[in-house]
Amino acid sequence: PKGPSLNPSRKRLAVHVEDHPVEYASFEGTIPQGEYGGGTVMVWDRGAWLPENDPVQEYGKGHLRFRLQGEKLKGAWTLARMNRSPDTQGRNWLLIKKKDPEARQGPLAEASGMEDRSALTGRTMEEIASGRDVSRSGTGDLFEAEGARPAPMPGRPKPHLAVPAREPPEGDGWLHEIKYDGYRILCIKKDSAVRLITRNNQDWSEKFPDVVQAAASLPFEQFILDGEIVVLLPDGKPDFQALQNILKGEKSGRTGYYVFDALFCSGYDLTGVPLVQRKKILQRMLEGVSRPLVYGDYIQGEGERVFAHACRMGMEGIVSKQAESRYEQGRSRTWIKVKCLKRQEFVIGGYSEPSGSRSGFGALLLGYYDEAGRLVYAGRVGTGFSEKTLQDISGRMATLERKDSPFHKSPSGREAGKVHWVQPQLVAEVEFSDWTEDHIVRQASFKGLRPDKPAREVGLESPEAGPRSVTKGKESRKNRVAGVLLTNPERILYPEQGLTKRDLALFYQKTAGLILPHLADRPLSLVRCPKGHRDVCFYQKHLNEQIPETLTEVPVREKGEQRTYAAVRDLPGLISLVQLGVLEIHPWGSRMDMLEKPDRMIFDLDPGPEIRPEDMVEALSLV
Repeated sequence: PKGPSLNPSRKRLAVHVEDHPVEYASFEGTIPQGEYGGGTVMVWDRGAWLPENDPVQEYGKGHLRFRLQGEKLKGAWTLARMNRSPDTQGRNWLLIKKKDPEARQGPLAEASGMEDRSALTGRTMEEIASGRDVSRSGTGDLFEAEGARPAPMPGRPKPHLAVPAREPPEGDGWLHEIKYDGYRILCIKKDSAVRLITRNNQDWSEKFPDVVQAAASLPFEQFILDGEIVVLLPDGKPDFQALQNILKGEKSGRTGYYVFDALFCSGYDLTGVPLVQRKKILQRMLEGVSRPLVYGDYIQGEGERVFAHACRMGMEGIVSKQAESRYEQGRSRTWIKVKCLKRQEFVIGGYSEPSGSRSGFGALLLGYYDEAGRLVYAGRVGTGFSEKTLQDISGRMATLERKDSPFHKSPSGREAGKVHWVQPQLVAEVEFSDWTEDHIVRQASFKGLRPDKPAREVGLESPEAGPRSVTKGKESRKNRVAGVLLTNPERILYPEQGLTKRDLALFYQKTAGLILPHLADRPLSLVRCPKGHRDVCFYQKHLNEQIPETLTEVPVREKGEQRTYAAVRDLPGLISLVQLGVLEIHPWGSRMDMLEKPDRMIFDLDPGPEIRPEDMVEALSLV
């Protein structure tokens, strides 16, 4: 038998059998051959069956309509009796999925594409037939936890990213973790194969074979774990430079994979489970493991004390997460990161010549991409390099040299002396004390290259990372609308009417009740004109690292790749579009939770210049 299909166009044979005792619903095991129903029996799904009408009458008519609330099968279904024949006596029926939000197309619509484990015990048919009670640490939690749901394993998951903040949040509703000074890695196990995937979707399994081997030994055939790989110093603190050495093939310290979240396990999607419950599940999954796998523990509440201790210990900072937060694939305000020192990634756009006995180069010229996609110069870093890193980076830059500057505004004066330009492809992580008034980093120190970070995604990590004129609070309250800071609020966007950036934000604030019902929770395509509609404008569909936390990220698969759109959920999100210089907002016809099921059709009427406004209004009323 092919099993049920979630595709309404597919009909599946269902045979009416004799009544069974109610206790049989929870039976799982092997019935001896020769007896009725002999063979291995699995409880493939379980849940509730809800008839839509009188089931006795509909059964008599041969057309039974009902709803299923199972762990695998959900939504509306129909059982239709086939034409009776002497040999079947009306036993053959057709099981048909009705068109509703639970319907599916493609391979995932078929039973063969669904989880093939028991909904009762999590065992496969082979394990049931063997009679062994297979131990799966934590599976009880997986089945019972609020928000866990049966689902196929996702193909290319994205990590939940934290938003930078100045200070940790207060209250017991937050869980605080150490910010590990390492590489973010998703550990994916499927069909006994383990892969270590970076944020940039690179496979680093071969770089950390000890982690792969330890993860493969976990007693689960499928899972997705989230954590960071670090190298520990003898005092237990992480060493980012030592981690870089391992990536180059050099042995350097003890490797540890600190696992702090679980997205999927044994056929269950855990992203909808509250974080504090996911932590309990993860702890059960990692019971009895030893290095290099380490459970990433947390402290609930007392954020300020946790942060102070982390800084005194020389750690990078902390990550604070809402205890009830769900796992969101993208950046979200439910996770925030607070750093002890200012530290972020920069794009390398050039280098200066070395002096004295130094080899390779003198300093790296740093930059980041602004909202308009321009590379902005942010200063130099000339300390923190070993002889090996000098030679390594010099070799990489030698293949990237170019004649002209990649920066939007090149450095001038002494900053431009004896400089070589390179293609902006390498990303460096840099620690620094502060920003100058001219938007240049102070006392910068090189920490390492970031091969896991795409250069085009490198921007200012937060408004707090900007120049002092912002961070020291010189802006006035009138420059904030709905809590969103407007930079250049007097910039004229529509010269014909004399409308400024602040005017547009205040208009949106006043009319949000009319706008948001048509925009909220829909992916957006945007036309941005940072200096007004008469200046340079550009079309943007996909998000990058500079997008404010007030917007929601929507993952969309396009042409075989995972891309990210923006969505607005509230007034601050709407005002953030103004801050980004958005003058045209084009919402999708579908919502972010049902991308493939549009619920709106838009008629775009473009009147010619000779059309009078009153004629246009009449045309709209006719449409």
